[in-house]
Amino acid sequence: MRKALGLVIPILALAAAPARAGEPPALPAAAQVSADRAQLSKAATDGVRLVKNMWWNSRAGWYDERLNGSGSHPLASIWSTVHLFNALNAVAAADHTRFHVRMLENFANRADQLYWNPVAGHVPHTRRHVGGYSPYPNWRGPKVHTYYDDNGWLGLAFFNAWQNAGKRRYLKAAERAFAFTAVTGWAKQLGGGVWWDTRHTSRSSEGIASNALLAALLYRETHRAGYLRWARVYIAWANGHIWDPKAQLYIRDPHSAILMAYVQSPFMAAQQVLCEATGDQSRCAAAQALAEASVRHFPAAVSHGPQYDSMYLQWMLFQYQQDHDPRWYALAYYNAKRALSNSGDGTGLFVRDWDGDALPNGDTLQAETSTLSLFAWVAAAPPPQAPSP
Repeated sequence: MRKALGLVIPILALAAAPARAGEPPALPAAAQVSADRAQLSKAATDGVRLVKNMWWNSRAGWYDERLNGSGSHPLASIWSTVHLFNALNAVAAADHTRFHVRMLENFANRADQLYWNPVAGHVPHTRRHVGGYSPYPNWRGPKVHTYYDDNGWLGLAFFNAWQNAGKRRYLKAAERAFAFTAVTGWAKQLGGGVWWDTRHTSRSSEGIASNALLAALLYRETHRAGYLRWARVYIAWANGHIWDPKAQLYIRDPHSAILMAYVQSPFMAAQQVLCEATGDQSRCAAAQALAEASVRHFPAAVSHGPQYDSMYLQWMLFQYQQDHDPRWYALAYYNAKRALSNSGDGTGLFVRDWDGDALPNGDTLQAETSTLSLFAWVAAAPPPQAPSP
């Protein structure tokens, strides 16, 4: 039996609107930034505990996709799982107590068990199958419709869990998620690219962006040449096939010119990681140029939806922590304050859009936890030097 808890969430005053649509607003004084980060951290830590109360399915031992747990497949999809995973990673990074690390470990261990399918993908031109993470708990077998972008995002969450908890199991899980795409996901017959799914519906920028970043991070961690090769292959293919020279951004796929913010920042982070891991300064320049183009093109008040914008801002914050450009921090900070002020529904949940509008999927786990993850990522990142009062 679930019940809403009447939590009182302090409302933050919004930062001044940016001067231009894509320009992040300046940070306020250091004392204000510190106070806001404390409130964001509290909202995130309170929020992940409330999520356990509201979405937990005690009979299944896992989270429901929706608050009422309805439908023939009531449990959380892998996409929703990724967002809660990100929130728990961010909370553990922001407040690295044993309690929060254990919350993260318990979640990661269970997710690894529930979504792993040892025969998810067929190895081309062989009779072999390799494992991957399936879209729904306990879906196993070679015919399960599985997604390469989901494996990239989940692999990144496992990699973050490795960094936060230090358990080698999570690094191995990240490597398994990456291997699934590397071994079975390359669209060789079409000249390259990463398939969106095992049914080969389309080639997906989400799949190649998430896996390019995962490859770069795994190379930095393990120094294995195969990860470096794949990271270079993925980025080179993207530069040759889904690059918009006018916008200086990546498009959705070779047949769709849609520009999505949450594709840009993983490519950006991948370039930055490769620059630092290999000493190739041209990749740092590419990361910087992609960050600049993203801020020029997308409005500061991001509006693709919490599930996508939280990922965009997560990796913009990562970029800030590498190149120390305060604008990237200011962008995430501004949107976290927007979300804290506007997305609450009055019961302690943050299930509305960051401008306060109702979301069509506002009762889903991903709607709540994507916003919580942004709160915690901003709280976790040390802010730049803010101006004195």
